[in-house]
Amino acid sequence: MDKIILTVLFVFILCNQVFSQEIHPPKMLELYDEQAIYIHHDIFGRWYVKNAQIFPLGRFGANLKKELIGSKYAMEEMEKAQKNAKTGFIISFFASSIALTGTILEIADLDYPHKRETYISMIIISAVLGEISYGYRQSALSSMNRAVWIYNRDLVFGRLTPFSHRNSY
Repeated sequence: MDKIILTVLFVFILCNQVFSQEIHPPKMLELYDEQAIYIHHDIFGRWYVKNAQIFPLGRFGANLKKELIGSKYAMEEMEKAQKNAKTGFIISFFASSIALTGTILEIADLDYPHKRETYISMIIISAVLGEISYGYRQSALSSMNRAVWIYNRDLVFGRLTPFSHRNSY
């Protein structure tokens, strides 16, 4: 019984010593404040923030991808994000084209059979494609958020490979 009490007391004192020390040294906090990234949304678009500065994501997240170069797994996730963003853009382009074509055919003074049905079906197809496009764009944003999270995790644990910083571009 005495051995159990001594062991518990020893573990308690050891844990107290370990956890009472500062877990993140000030240098690590400075590095995190300077290098950590997060994605920012506002009414003007999507951005990313690093070192308290706001930067544009770039076309399909190209600027953000440059920041994530040091993390292998973040880069893999970012490539998925870019693929989904490009797919969403292409589908959105086709949806807009179909809607515009349907509107022009409706406005044009052309007389052909099933004019109204053609217009309605084109608008429905456009709406469905628009919804699919939105899903791809949301999936891309989720992958970008995950890529940033992985990058920040690698930053904290010191697993980033050497890379050139944004300011040296």
